[in-house]
Amino acid sequence: MTVLLERDDALQKLNDALSTVTHTGGRLILVHGEAGIGKSALVHQFLQQLRPGVRQAMGHCDELFSPTPLAPLYDIVPQIDESLRAHLVDLAAAHQLFTALLATLQKPTVLVFEDVHWADKATLDLLKYLGRRVQNTRAIIIVTYRDDELEARHPLRLLVGDLSSSAGTLHLHLQPLSLAAVTQLSGNKRVDTDALFEATGGNPFFVTEVLASGSALVPETVRDAILARLARLTLSGRAALDAAAIIGTRVEPWLLQDVTAAEAGHIDESMDVGFLIAREHELEFRHELVRQVVLTELAPHRALFLHRAVLEGLKRRGLAERYLARLVNHAVAAAEAEDVVVYGQQAAEMARLGGMYGDAGKLYEAVLQHMPPADSEERLELMLRLAISRQTLDRFDRILTILKDALAMAQRLKLPDWQGFFKAQMAFFLAMSGAVDEAEASVEQAAELLADSRDYRSLAELNQTLGTIYQLRGRVTDAITVLQKALEYSYHLERPEWVITARQRLALVSLD
Repeated sequence: MTVLLERDDALQKLNDALSTVTHTGGRLILVHGEAGIGKSALVHQFLQQLRPGVRQAMGHCDELFSPTPLAPLYDIVPQIDESLRAHLVDLAAAHQLFTALLATLQKPTVLVFEDVHWADKATLDLLKYLGRRVQNTRAIIIVTYRDDELEARHPLRLLVGDLSSSAGTLHLHLQPLSLAAVTQLSGNKRVDTDALFEATGGNPFFVTEVLASGSALVPETVRDAILARLARLTLSGRAALDAAAIIGTRVEPWLLQDVTAAEAGHIDESMDVGFLIAREHELEFRHELVRQVVLTELAPHRALFLHRAVLEGLKRRGLAERYLARLVNHAVAAAEAEDVVVYGQQAAEMARLGGMYGDAGKLYEAVLQHMPPADSEERLELMLRLAISRQTLDRFDRILTILKDALAMAQRLKLPDWQGFFKAQMAFFLAMSGAVDEAEASVEQAAELLADSRDYRSLAELNQTLGTIYQLRGRVTDAITVLQKALEYSYHLERPEWVITARQRLALVSLD
């Protein structure tokens, strides 16, 4: 077992939390620090020491173009309870999944969520749900994240703030190593430990990577140390590592072989020098920073080729539905416009159903950027979905810009129903931003365009917007009348979300 320096206190706190879980209830433990500080190493050491009878499961968050909803659970569920897999099919019913997972935590369990700084919104919602109830379980939930990459309004920072006041939450902030620890790590190596400490700042990853380079002198940067070790690989070994870096932090061996046709020995090279480590069913980069260095060294044409190869490899295996977010990520990098359009729409819809409107918006933008630029009703529909996905972000200026562009396209296509729809939507957001007079003018134009329309969606939008404007003007009776019309039109659409929205707006007005 690897000996971790200056981590005894953190390890003891983890063990104490587990030893008292039966009497005092579960704990949420936030393990955080800068990249390379040793968060994963600490957690793996703790897991190796678990007593018999304690279940353990680990799930990962990956840095993708748009994170897969509840990605860690796809790792965790097979490890603790296969019956939970059925709940992963319907992400719209997240509460049922959360409740079912919580119910399994009445047995001594350690759950680990790794790299949560890359988590999707649904995963953060899950952690909030579990964190507020963890004391009623017999589980230790460990969350690792990089705290040096969180801007002020990062969703994870808000989550940590919400949970920090809970009695069941424990912070473990890992600090850099001291000079004494760096000296101990150096062992009998002929190295200037003072210079090593100064160059690395005591970051365990930086220190170990520099020492592993075998250089008698401390390289100017950790990057130089990694590049020096990369140079020791054969051409085939380096090609395999390049492909692994493109695949991601975690690498499926079958996919790596599909992409490179590499023999096992060439893949083993990267394991021998410590770039890759073997887990149960996959390979992992020992540190994400290594992968980033490999990626920056790749020539653009080489990266393009590898992204295309990974994309085709996933498609050949029939794994498109499972790996939608990854497919979009690789399709964008590979400049495969058709795949971005196809898989991007599917991934965006999945994100929307999971309530991750920000992620859905990014995906719709990617689809629009990669589909043919010609005017079309398909493009109008995507622009509408993009605008809707922006609603929860309160970026009315951005939404209005999208709607104006969509309106101009509808006018070029001579589609009055679409024109009326977008005019009505613009009126709603103008009203919400305080420009009620402009909103009234826009909704009047929408009403003229839709005077003879039989398009229920456009008519529902028109009447909902009228209801909002009437409410702002204090005309409650008129607002109720048009919102009742909007509800009737919504029933014709057979779209539950439209009915729900109409009912909500009608209920709000009825309270005035």
